[in-house]
Amino acid sequence: MNQLIQVKSRTWTHIPGTLAVDIYPVIHKPCFMCSSTFVLRTPKEIIIIDPGGDRMETERTGQLVSNIAKEKGLPVFIFLTHCHIDHILSMPVLTDREPGWKIVCHELTARILEEKNEALTMANMVDIMLPDIKVTALFFEESHGSRGIAAHPLVLTRSRVRVDGHKWVDCQSFPIGDGDVMEVIHTPGHSPDSVIYRVGYFLFTGDLHCATSPGAAGLQGWDNRKLALSAEAVREIGRREKIQLVIPSHGFPFSFEQAERIFMTVRRDALRFLDIALLNRARADYMAEYARVLLEEASTTFSIIAGRLLKTSYYLEMLEEKETAWEIMKAIDIEGIDRVTDQFFTFLRELKGEAQVSIISKAVQFTRDVEKIFEPEKIHYLFDGFLLHRLRNLFIDFVNAAYGMRFQNQETVFDMNRSIRELWASLKSDRRASGSIFESLESDEEYKRELARRIAYVPLFSTLELDARLPEEPSVVHADEAVFQDAVSSLLEQFAISGTDVVSLWSVTGDEKVQLKIAVGKREAEITLRHSKHAYLEHAVRMAGGSFRLTEEDGTRCYIFELGLADAA
Repeated sequence: MNQLIQVKSRTWTHIPGTLAVDIYPVIHKPCFMCSSTFVLRTPKEIIIIDPGGDRMETERTGQLVSNIAKEKGLPVFIFLTHCHIDHILSMPVLTDREPGWKIVCHELTARILEEKNEALTMANMVDIMLPDIKVTALFFEESHGSRGIAAHPLVLTRSRVRVDGHKWVDCQSFPIGDGDVMEVIHTPGHSPDSVIYRVGYFLFTGDLHCATSPGAAGLQGWDNRKLALSAEAVREIGRREKIQLVIPSHGFPFSFEQAERIFMTVRRDALRFLDIALLNRARADYMAEYARVLLEEASTTFSIIAGRLLKTSYYLEMLEEKETAWEIMKAIDIEGIDRVTDQFFTFLRELKGEAQVSIISKAVQFTRDVEKIFEPEKIHYLFDGFLLHRLRNLFIDFVNAAYGMRFQNQETVFDMNRSIRELWASLKSDRRASGSIFESLESDEEYKRELARRIAYVPLFSTLELDARLPEEPSVVHADEAVFQDAVSSLLEQFAISGTDVVSLWSVTGDEKVQLKIAVGKREAEITLRHSKHAYLEHAVRMAGGSFRLTEEDGTRCYIFELGLADAA
């Protein structure tokens, strides 16, 4: 069995099965409003697949591609897997900068984008104005000559793939680089225009892996029978071409062995969803509760960040560093905070009540307002990284919950004991170097930043002692490590804020599960988590692939995080 090739975000990797094609993936946290982007580099061209990242990410990727293209004199093509807004919204960031870059996509994709079809792109669900997009050339073109170009920039050859013994899916192939070939396969179902791409032993599958998720299943253009056939086609192509790595547009790449299981589940679910409703009562109730919990947790984090900015600005002004204080205050809009807070509580009331509002639209608008108020690149030096990281992830998770999206295969294999030790070291670390204030005296700008950093610093965990009884041997689990660490740090923060002196922590390994147990001393055992915090931890750890619960052990409250062992996954 071939060893699985690993690809790392923002790192060049050679694609096996090709002579000279390299991939530069930009893998985004799974999110409804943006997709991952993939750059392919050959000796003769550069190809960008799905420019759906946020604006800053796309600008950074565009600069990278532009530098290479100009240095090597290479043409640049932009390919799309389908028309949904999360895959195309940032495309003008590239094409406005480099109008010579050519957009090539399925003929249906071109029609939908150029006609600004708000329903099929899903722009109408989030009140987003579609950008002007002009497609250069088409895959699977029926209306020849409609692009107004003398010749297609790619040399296309048509073929078909047999599926289920008697059904067919359309395919086109074209040469890239020096002797390599790329394939595009029409795989409708998630949307009528969906395609996948094959290069060497890599398969780029767009959103097919989550096409039966609540919130994705039932969207306009969704077709369960076509989706079932497309999922089967992925398996047939994967086996025929000896695919090693499947690369979705949301989430981490996974092995073809995993892909077979995922796409057979998609196929089975698609055939079951004969008359699916976009939103039923059970999903609405769950979504409302989940959204409320996430928003309340995010609001708490939001308040901590806002309060620290105000405190830092106040003391800087007292020290007559008014310009620096003003720059910090510009990173946050005071009136905007009040407005967003009012919107937040109004939104919660509407979730709990009977008001008929667009939950999705309000969710996205709320996150946008927060992004306008906070400019992380201006204030990141004032905070421990986990605060801004968690705030970002909370809002991403909220939007995913509002849309009802779930992203498969986000779990990784890691040593839970090591992960906890590293997390605690990070939480306890003082990011202020002892002599840095003196070293910064040579630069007025650096001195002001260091002064602001020291004023903003809050040693939240300085008085909290951790009695960690973790075995030296690893406890290798299968879960989402980032979400797991967010949940554990959130619980430890709650203890620190409550004035807890000592927290005991130990792990217990069973046949299939590992339990991380956290308890406080008997004197402090009456500390009670508020309902929304407990609910947040339950939801977060469930998303990580485990479970969270509160129990009593020897008369002491014990908080248990349970994750599955990697060997049992």
